Amino acid sequence: MPEPGVGLIYLPGLEALAAELSDACTLYEIEPQAFWYKAGDDPCEPYALDEAKFAALLDLGKPVLMHSVGCPVASTNGFDTRQLDGLRRSLEILKPAWWSDHASFVSTGEARRGMGFLMPPIQNRRSVAMIADRIKTLQDMFGLPFAFETGVNYFAPRDGDMPDGAFWGEIARAADCGILLDLHNIWSNQRNGRCAADTVIAQLPCEHVWEIHVAGGQDHKGYWLDSHCGLPQAEVIALLERTAPALPDLKAINFEIVPEYVDVETIGAEDVRALLRRLRAIGSRARPSEASQPVALQTGRPARDPKDEPEALSPVEWETRLRHGIDARCRGEISGAGSDPAFDIYIDLILMARRGSIVDALPLTARYLWLALGEDGLEALLRRYLADAAPEAFMADEARNFARFAGREGGVPHLADISAFEFAAQKAAETGEAQLARFGCDPVPLLTAIRKGVPPPAPPPMAIEVEVRPPVRQAA
Repeated sequence: MPEPGVGLIYLPGLEALAAELSDACTLYEIEPQAFWYKAGDDPCEPYALDEAKFAALLDLGKPVLMHSVGCPVASTNGFDTRQLDGLRRSLEILKPAWWSDHASFVSTGEARRGMGFLMPPIQNRRSVAMIADRIKTLQDMFGLPFAFETGVNYFAPRDGDMPDGAFWGEIARAADCGILLDLHNIWSNQRNGRCAADTVIAQLPCEHVWEIHVAGGQDHKGYWLDSHCGLPQAEVIALLERTAPALPDLKAINFEIVPEYVDVETIGAEDVRALLRRLRAIGSRARPSEASQPVALQTGRPARDPKDEPEALSPVEWETRLRHGIDARCRGEISGAGSDPAFDIYIDLILMARRGSIVDALPLTARYLWLALGEDGLEALLRRYLADAAPEAFMADEARNFARFAGREGGVPHLADISAFEFAAQKAAETGEAQLARFGCDPVPLLTAIRKGVPPPAPPPMAIEVEVRPPVRQAA
């Protein structure tokens, strides 16, 4: 990559858009876990790869970067070993120039209890040392350069914490790695009361910034969310125009968007094409205007800030505090570790993400429960489940746990049959092999009613076995 490339995040649901915009993209960036799946029910089973989707991406003929979302480098309990084999095989197939993940954590304790959302680490030198060690381990393990993403943080700044930019800069220097500078994240942090984005950028070592992300967001309860729900705000583009000229090793600018927000009536392909053209012009390092001078980034080592001492909390203690804060707010307790109002934002985000995983993975099951229980009944069931079960890192695991819970608690006849049918259909699509699903009634009137959105009948009991075949792929 001799000059900054411009691309699009590659997710399920964005494949057609990525292909349509191949003339505007000079590279793509894939979130690999979105194309992994499990062939069985064993929670310890390694993940399989949808290699056909990887091949389709490579067929577009552009360089590919890999942005992981399941191996963050700020978890004190280390890496999820189930992830490592999938990452290795993904890297072998895609052959990116570097890969990235988040300077965040997603689980706590040796039991790896999930948080349900990428959480910010404590910003002190003990955390810098731990994260740098994690990054060095990954670079040695895979023999490939690594960049960490600068994360969003909805919590208020804490007295004694290192400033955001200084914290990230120290990690990059200590680990000798790259920085994926997410401009929307740091602009969101600024809007929510943390460091000014320009100040953060000025504290970073410019030679370590290899990649930039831009995205759109939205307001929620007085906070600005990094929700990837649209085109970047004008302020984010202006920040990019000030920043890019000062980055000597910038090689990629990528636009992130959630597939559900790409629609002909809201954000169409031509809107994204126009954005990519503008990103490419900015990345070409054209001389900035006088009104848009580049940010002067650091090249030397920053002076030690006395405010960084003493470092009262260890990274483990910080993770435990956030875990307790989330649990306390879920129980309606607002004290101690859970006093920051941002805990409510994280809880909303966790619930939305988990609910979305369940509905996306089990649409027939969710619709059947809605028909049988009503909207209020389904919401109550979901909330009981979310309070009862720890989050899972993967949609399939979350959906499987919910199906078991709903089968026990929902009191809806034939619910387990519907869920098993959906899992069989997913497995058939993923493996290309026919699967068997068993019903305790005639499935035709039951499934027909669910698809039509009408109350299902009460079919007489009978034992029926259905062969679920993989979908027929249309020839190009």
